[in-house]
Amino acid sequence: DHDMSEEEFTQLYNRYADTVYRLSLFIVGQKEDAEDIVQQTFTKLYQHAPIFAEEAQRKAWLLKTAKNASYDLLKCAERKKRSWETEEEALDNRKQQVYREPESVLSGETAILEEISDKYRVPLYLFYYEEYSTGEIADILKLSEAAVRSRLSRGRKQLEKKIVGKVHEKDRGKRA
Repeated sequence: DHDMSEEEFTQLYNRYADTVYRLSLFIVGQKEDAEDIVQQTFTKLYQHAPIFAEEAQRKAWLLKTAKNASYDLLKCAERKKRSWETEEEALDNRKQQVYREPESVLSGETAILEEISDKYRVPLYLFYYEEYSTGEIADILKLSEAAVRSRLSRGRKQLEKKIVGKVHEKDRGKRA
């Protein structure tokens, strides 16, 4: 760790705040919560000022920190609502609550992704929207590359099913 100058911090904030915000928003679904997570993530960066051999590691550290803070926030919100739920149930249930709120700023394109289980959603998001390699995703999510590839492949299958389902729904609607 080292002392981080204000200038260095500002540069990093300007460079990565947007990416951190998009990932957080994608997980938590609420603007205010995502903004809080950006603040938490960069506060941690400033306080700990870890030293990274390369820029990619720093970016991965920021996204890992944001991902963990996002899940902590969801678990905490769910715990308050229903203390008897398991973590997995809590993460699944939050989709029904969070995404129905008008504040949710996710586009129709990412709306299909929200219906897919978390295990596959975040790797798909990082791969397609943030354009990370499977190696970088493995680093961010603390998984092996093989696990990431398998989750991407299973996630794509789930996505295809959802998309095909939606197309059929639309067709049925037109015929009715």
